[in-house]
Parts: sequence; C-alpha cells; structure tokens
Amino acid sequence: MLKMIDHSMIKQHITTLRDHNTLSAEFTQVAGRISEIMLYELLKNEPVNEIKVDTPIKKDVTGYKLSYNYIFIPIIRAGLTMIPNARRIVPDAKIMHIGIARDEVNQDYITYLDKVYKSKGNDHAIVFDPMLATGKSAAIAIKKLQNAGYKKITFIGIIGVDEGIEYLENEFGKDFEIYLAVKDPILNSKKYIEPGLGDAGDRAYGLEKDV
Repeated sequence: MLKMIDHSMIKQHITTLRDHNTLSAEFTQVAGRISEIMLYELLKNEPVNEIKVDTPIKKDVTGYKLSYNYIFIPIIRAGLTMIPNARRIVPDAKIMHIGIARDEVNQDYITYLDKVYKSKGNDHAIVFDPMLATGKSAAIAIKKLQNAGYKKITFIGIIGVDEGIEYLENEFGKDFEIYLAVKDPILNSKKYIEPGLGDAGDRAYGLEKDV
C-alpha cells in the first residue's frame, strides 16, 4: 500500500537533494530531515498504551506511550543518512544493519552485512533506504526480517518508481506499507531513477560519480 507524504518542506528538501551542487554534508542532513517528517506521518496513527507519570504538581497523571517496540533497519550505505533524525523521534528504537550491494556489471545483489536478530514480539520493523528503484534490495531486507519472525514491517524511502513499488507489492502483497516522498517517472537502463538524485550513498559520503 503506497503512502505518499505531501509536505511543502519535503518538496523544498527534495530539490536540495536533486541539486548536483549540494555538498555531501548538507545532502546527509536534508535526507535526515525528510525521514523525520515521514516518520512522524507514519507514527501518527500507531497504537499507544496508557501509562501513569508524576508531574511536578501531581502524581499518577495519565499519559501515553507507543505500544510497539521499534526496530530501525537502514540498508547500508544510503539508509544510514535517515537514522539519526529517526532516532531522535523514537530514542529507544533498536538499530539493526543490513548491507546490500548491487554488482553494476551483472546486476546481482550481494548481502555483505546481516545484523538482523530474531523478533522478541510486539515489534514494528521499519526499513530505511532513500531510493526505491528495482525494489530488490528492499525485498532482500524484508525477507530477512520475515525469516527472523517480524510480523509488522514497513518501508520508508524518499524517491521511488513504479517498478520498485510493484516489485514489493508483488512480493509482499498490496497491503504492504510503502512510504515515499516522491515518485519519479522512470528507471533508466543502468537502474538509476530519473531524474532522481544520483547515487544516494556516494553523494552522502562525498564520492559522487557520473551515472
């Protein structure tokens, strides 16, 4: 289930990400700000538990706490840009890492890091990756989470295309939640999103190359 986040600040931030003159430090900061806005949108209807707290004035005041245990899974490298801001919103979230690389010659996907631990129950696992292109790296991460016992899984990206969206829906069903800020028109022959923003990982770490 695709959920597009329409927000004026996201539109401005996307423009900054697209601009090839944007320096890597600003690129990383802006990607984080977008993920923060999107995560707030995701969380707004999440279930909460009633708790009691003491204020400086009164004891046993009714309050609320998010019900799920949140697990954030950035797909390395580019997904790391989204985590610091996300963790500011949910400071008790656990972070697990998955490293997936695409061989640009034969287009195969290789998992070079797998730090997925088994679900302890009542978890909401959120996969972060700025770009949803073919959808294959996201699908690899999601399947690893399913195999580890996670029942509720959501994907948050910044820019996607129909090919990646449809791939995830075919793999995990139409009800699988995909959050995106922008949907671009095409995936080119090199499997880069157009107009896109280039290679998000390279740009975030100052290693931009021609694509």
